[in-house]
Amino acid sequence: MNQKNNSTLSCALIAGGVLVLLGLGVRLWWGAPNAGITQMGIRHLLPPVWLMGCLWTLWYFLLGGALGAVLCACGSNSISAWRGGFFFLLMLFAGYWWYPVFFVRQNYLIAFLLLLAVLLCAVLCALQWQSLSSVAAVIVWAHVLWLAYMLILQLRCLFNV
Repeated sequence: MNQKNNSTLSCALIAGGVLVLLGLGVRLWWGAPNAGITQMGIRHLLPPVWLMGCLWTLWYFLLGGALGAVLCACGSNSISAWRGGFFFLLMLFAGYWWYPVFFVRQNYLIAFLLLLAVLLCAVLCALQWQSLSSVAAVIVWAHVLWLAYMLILQLRCLFNV
């Protein structure tokens, strides 16, 4: 591997690790979602909580890796990289706030609006990055699909269907 590839890989690993730590911090601060999931009656619609924790950790690592790789590889040379990075940070911020609003406060309307914001930012990020890195774009588009699934669960809670 050449120096640029090593640098990009390092950026991806560091950013992935930082996002995992931030995600774990949010979960530790607000607590596990077990009580909220039971109270909402959606346990049968979700994988086991331990698996959800693993999936979210994996998502944060992959998303952070995509961010690090795109910004490190294309960074100062590409306005699309920075625009996508901006949408990515908005997505991340709204996503971190979604967790306590949905699972802890169980304010379904606000959580629904936050999840819509996360979904919109993810789509805008993927559109910006798809010409820069097919791997990063695939990761973000896969996250969009996961968010769509979460949005369906959110609607079930919002309308108590």
